[in-house]
Amino acid sequence: TTSGVCEGDMSSWRNLAYAGAVGCAALFILMLGMPESPAFLHANGHLDAARKVLQRLRGAGADVEGELVALANAGAENEDVDEFNMSDKEAGEKKPLLTALW
Repeated sequence: TTSGVCEGDMSSWRNLAYAGAVGCAALFILMLGMPESPAFLHANGHLDAARKVLQRLRGAGADVEGELVALANAGAENEDVDEFNMSDKEAGEKKPLLTALW
């Protein structure tokens, strides 16, 4: 009589795992169709790709040149900002970050 209970328990957790896997697979497939960020593309020198992505997001007839200029201006303003570097931090400053990542 207890083997039937165990089989039922095994079946339910497996179904739960399958349901989670289906959701993850669906998100992965949808993610493949997402375009890169226009800001990322522009910052890395891929201006034509950034224009194409903006055109796709805004529609075929939309004027995206203003947004490209805004991206260029935003990039110019942020050029003097240093990147985050863990080696610049003291040991006491690293602990909250490592705790948050755990």
